[in-house]
Amino acid sequence: MEMYGDEPLSFTITGHSLALATLTAYDINSTFKNAPIVTVMSFGGPRVGNRSFSWRKVGPGYYV
Repeated sequence: MEMYGDEPLSFTITGHSLALATLTAYDINSTFKNAPIVTVMSFGGPRVGNRSFSWRKVGPGYYV
């Protein structure tokens, strides 16, 4: 991400099953301080995580 400097970035992550798209998006947002916009389009996957995890991922800008 440093390579792009001030250029606006966004990620669109798609996935099916195994919920890897959801976990990847969460990892990006929790790892980088100024993370770009991350959009997840997932289908056919199970619910991910426990109640604590679900409260972390639901907030402003999240649509589940």
